[in-house]
Amino acid sequence: MATTQPRIMRAYAILAKGDQPKPLGNDSYLVKSQSGNGSYIVSLAKGQWACECPDYKFRNVECKHINATRYWLALRKKMEKSSIFSFEEDVLEAKRCRFCGSPAIIKRGKRKCRFAFKQVYYCKDCRRKFVPEDAFQRMRYDPRVITVTLDLYMKGCSLRKISDHLDQFYGIKINHTTILRWVRKFGKLIEKYVDSLEPTLSEQWHTDEQMIKVKGKWMWLWNTIDRDTRYMLTSMITEKRRVEDARRVFQKAKLSGGQSLRQLLPMACRRITELSIRSFSR
Repeated sequence: MATTQPRIMRAYAILAKGDQPKPLGNDSYLVKSQSGNGSYIVSLAKGQWACECPDYKFRNVECKHINATRYWLALRKKMEKSSIFSFEEDVLEAKRCRFCGSPAIIKRGKRKCRFAFKQVYYCKDCRRKFVPEDAFQRMRYDPRVITVTLDLYMKGCSLRKISDHLDQFYGIKINHTTILRWVRKFGKLIEKYVDSLEPTLSEQWHTDEQMIKVKGKWMWLWNTIDRDTRYMLTSMITEKRRVEDARRVFQKAKLSGGQSLRQLLPMACRRITELSIRSFSR
């Protein structure tokens, strides 16, 4: 799975529980903590996101609350563009029929689903009933159980340990293969979100390389991050540490960050020069 950032997965877990950010005005939002024991204010000022949580204050990184807000805003914008669903008062409402696309729909009671009540709509044109679908549509288990398994997986627990944890503490018997299917399914959703991100980056990036052993063979791991946001622009493994390898790393970072070549050139030239000098001295 391409997505390996725990904060991204935990941000999705916050929204999956139904804890959507509440707009406070002036680009500020109230986001509940993942544990549900408190809330934090996330705000956007001059293109920079900020949060009141300790993770942002002490580590200066985009925390799960900021990622949850950005994902919620992007999802709402996408839904509004599709002209099928719209978010009003933090409730997903239908604007058109999901079968024929007609706007002639009315509310007709609520359906008691496995874990919650959902609004039922009736289309006057095709005379069919429907409910807006979400990411957990037709799932057998409670969405809270699924988010717990995803959180444990991102914390490094094995599939069998997660299955044992659910059995011991919640009395729920779930096979480890089922958990693996959940990870793959929701991992793809998170990956699409990460690929659509347009991070707000500073004009300075940091890059470094180190030797790692892969299947008994020494190779080079290259990492490039943004100085201010700590956003991971690229992570690449190469067999050698040559000037050509450094160029590939910087080219990939440029594509990931969406920055102009003018911003990237000073750092790239400086690093390539260092590698050239080292190679010549040896």
